[in-house]
Amino acid sequence: MTDKENYAFDVAGYLIVRDVLTSEEVDACNRALGGADLGSIPLSDPFVRLRDHPILTQYLDQLIAEEVLLDRGPWVVGEREADRANCLVGGNEPRDPSRAYYFQNGIKFCQGMLAIWALSDVHPGDGGFVLVPASHKSSVETPSDLVSGTDDMGLVSQPVLKAGDLLLCVETILHGFVPGKEAPRLVAYGYASETALRNLAQADQSLAEAWASEMTPLQRAVMLPAGCPDHPPVLKSDGETCEIAETPGIFHPSIYRRDPDCGMDEKELYQWDLCGHLV
Repeated sequence: MTDKENYAFDVAGYLIVRDVLTSEEVDACNRALGGADLGSIPLSDPFVRLRDHPILTQYLDQLIAEEVLLDRGPWVVGEREADRANCLVGGNEPRDPSRAYYFQNGIKFCQGMLAIWALSDVHPGDGGFVLVPASHKSSVETPSDLVSGTDDMGLVSQPVLKAGDLLLCVETILHGFVPGKEAPRLVAYGYASETALRNLAQADQSLAEAWASEMTPLQRAVMLPAGCPDHPPVLKSDGETCEIAETPGIFHPSIYRRDPDCGMDEKELYQWDLCGHLV
């Protein structure tokens, strides 16, 4: 990766690598896509080659410093997301270490990535994959209207792609699917660091180890990962002692808190944090 690519990826949370696939490779994928079940194993050869493409591998090796694993996919963008079209997923406030991206003290930490291959051209307004640039770094809770697609706040962007391009984005960037007249052909893969705790099955297994049985309820609460079907327990402390709160919930340790009397609403605060300016 060049210095410009590193900087652009760190700032925006995504990067477009142009002309990775030849027209012959794109045609082979489109032909295979007609009869391929992308959820089956083994995959048809063209999609195995996409999964293990050497250029993609080079970027993943630089963006995810540890051993990289295929976490999910492939899937055709729009098929899984049909029931939540126009809605956004992602975001990382409060920070979930198993999915986080940040760069500090000269060290890049990236736990989850999406690789999206364009098998057709994507023009402005075509619909398909959309994202909110730089949202992977936001330290303010995302407004519900933005997540639901009720108000895009002028922040949602659709990357313009040509067949053969590769779109790489941080898993925690706000992203989603917007239907169009003719959805572009995009195939996505999800990758993760081998050390990332990605699901509750892994967590349950780790907490079932013999050493975990000796933990106190407070210690077990700390070990419970984010993403639980029920809200995790909240630990309260007076600085000397600690106890589990009676009501579970999500604790947002944001450094920014909106003063309800300041005349600034939650959308303005989010946009200020995301963009660094507000009109």
